[in-house]
Amino acid sequence: MFLRSTAAPFRKLCLALFYVGICTFVTSLWLMRDKKLTNCKGPVSFQTIESNTTRRPFAYRALAPIMVRTAHVISKPARVRVAQSLKRHLAGFAGYMQHTCTSDEHAIDLLVLTGFIWLCFLAMMLTVRGMFSYLFESSTWMHELAGPLAALTVTQFFNGGGHVFYDPPSFVLVPLSIFLMAQRRWGLFYVTLAVGFINKETACLVSLAFALYCVNEMSRRSLLKHLAFQLGLYTLLRIAVVFFLDPHTPAAADNNSLRDYLARNLVSLWHARFWLDYVAQAALLALAVLLFRNFGIQPRLLRRSSVLALPLAAGYFKGGRWGEVRVFYEVFPLFFLLGYRNLLDLLGHNVKVRAEQRGNVLLGPTARSSAWHCLMLGIGVLFVGSAIAAYKKMFL
Repeated sequence: MFLRSTAAPFRKLCLALFYVGICTFVTSLWLMRDKKLTNCKGPVSFQTIESNTTRRPFAYRALAPIMVRTAHVISKPARVRVAQSLKRHLAGFAGYMQHTCTSDEHAIDLLVLTGFIWLCFLAMMLTVRGMFSYLFESSTWMHELAGPLAALTVTQFFNGGGHVFYDPPSFVLVPLSIFLMAQRRWGLFYVTLAVGFINKETACLVSLAFALYCVNEMSRRSLLKHLAFQLGLYTLLRIAVVFFLDPHTPAAADNNSLRDYLARNLVSLWHARFWLDYVAQAALLALAVLLFRNFGIQPRLLRRSSVLALPLAAGYFKGGRWGEVRVFYEVFPLFFLLGYRNLLDLLGHNVKVRAEQRGNVLLGPTARSSAWHCLMLGIGVLFVGSAIAAYKKMFL
């Protein structure tokens, strides 16, 4: 009896230490890869956060800067003394400050930002774990591993494209909002959604998931009330962010180069180097299709929320550079859960969708078949283009 009573707390302690260790590892990889944060003269570096010269529209992704400036409640002399003490007693901290061009005055701010990023990854792991338990009937070890595996999987994308200080909150705020929506915890849902709006404007896509998921869950009158409130909340918060946090300095010029990316991406399609560089991404897409089999029997929440990838993909092609997978970080936990469930199924483990999440599809069999054929056609064109480009590069 004594062994049973002590086993549970010991198991929880080991599990907590495991989560903390994975989160620390992932955060360390992020900080090593975050060239934007440590590029002292870059448009979205830690130095620009402190000097309020972050280039627009990045300056309006306000959550991380707000968190950083909370350290300013401490007086400047006190912050300098703490920084000097940390440099003497904390190994590697002086090098970290130098790497990010941080003065003694802003050392605590840097610690706050680092801790904030760590908490975001931890919250993402817990959100994935909670969503898996909510959506599926499975063994305990399956939902305990969901969070750490999601965090370790996302590190594979750290090598591609740029990474910015507002990306870690994106991992958790949109998925957590969708999770709370499914649980109808409206108070926490709107608080989380408001924080998401402050972090990044694309959090407004949660309203799309809300409409698709709740269209058959509540009356049309209630649905429209919720959507109207979300629109009003988004508008007010974005106006407040622009009004109070706009840099108002020439150093924070608009990032107009974003407007040229559509033409650049279209032209890139005609070059062999483009296809050769992204054959690996095409293979990843094929793997995703393999993992997303049986999409129609996945939980209704994941099926309908996955639609958010479509506007993100359109924005990716219009306003992003190829390889900037961070565009999809907001929906990564949702797609991870789709793939994780199928992977367990392929390995022979019985993972059942909870009864309340089954059925109720938006598209009929004909529409689903058409959508699947269009997806296969797109992937086929991608692979044929890759093969032709590779042939031209090697033999012509």
